[in-house]
Amino acid sequence: MNIRLLCLLASALLLTGCPWDKNENNPPSAEQRVIELLGKPAEDLTLADFAPPTYDSIDASDVAFEIEAEEDFGSKAPASLQINGGNEDSCVKNAMGDPIIEAGHNGNGQVTVNLVGLEKCPSFELPFTKIEYIVLSITFDDIQIVDQFNNPVDIVGKHLRELDNLKLITASQRGLMRLKATTTFDEFSLSFDSRAKYKMHQQGNIAQACDLTGNLEGCVGTTIDQISFQNIPDSTETNYRELRANTLYYQADAPFYYGGTVDFQFNNWNGTMQYGDSGFDTPTYTASNELNETITGSYESHANNMLVKPRTNGTFEQPVESVASQIQQIAKTAIHSALREAKPH
Repeated sequence: MNIRLLCLLASALLLTGCPWDKNENNPPSAEQRVIELLGKPAEDLTLADFAPPTYDSIDASDVAFEIEAEEDFGSKAPASLQINGGNEDSCVKNAMGDPIIEAGHNGNGQVTVNLVGLEKCPSFELPFTKIEYIVLSITFDDIQIVDQFNNPVDIVGKHLRELDNLKLITASQRGLMRLKATTTFDEFSLSFDSRAKYKMHQQGNIAQACDLTGNLEGCVGTTIDQISFQNIPDSTETNYRELRANTLYYQADAPFYYGGTVDFQFNNWNGTMQYGDSGFDTPTYTASNELNETITGSYESHANNMLVKPRTNGTFEQPVESVASQIQQIAKTAIHSALREAKPH
């Protein structure tokens, strides 16, 4: 539940060619492409879009891995904006464009970034045989920014690229993404369609930002992702996760939050992450499922857990679950990295 890391937003398209291939001199705008492939831009997402879907059941070892790999359980500092002076891939910068910041929740800034053509950027050299396209739409709302002296900065009406080297205190987030690609595992290849939507906000209002520098109580993060395979019946895998903070605080330069808990749901598992009295105390968690199975563990660091791990219920004879999880883990890792290039950080 930090401002620097969006929970993955992976998504995909059907096996059709790019619609502008027949008229390369007049390609659709980024917004048109987003509406065509995602259905709507991120700014139009509402709480109703995040109603829990029918999701797959996962077993104890898999949910433990996914809990300990969840970046949003770890604490991050408020972000510095380096739109022009950072290390962003110029290809991603061009895909971002330079949108104008409008007035949003509480009169603070709101901006939507629509990105298409990311599959052509060096940042997206993913371990897939072929990437057809990647489409992403992210909205930041209730944006609060200060200068180097911690003075509030009025950003409404400014271009996104004018905010270089300022500090982003907080913002709500909501977004969608689709990814279409083909991957090869051993002796077989699969084309897949993966999509996701994500939000992080104060409970009850999708536009209201969490208090990331104070008490995070009521901060909610939700991700719904889905993957399916071309020409494989009943191959869709759906995942749902939600994190809700309870009286939780940020500590500068510490790896974790402190002083409270986060209630969470990962598909058919519900649990609580318990934080210590200091941001240097390792959090611990307990979770249980509908069968009253219980797991416990500690959240050491997500950095060592972002490797590809297939779910244990997949076999070669039933490859979809295993391959789906591998693809999702690869995509999550790569997209987290690329999003840090594609957004203020």
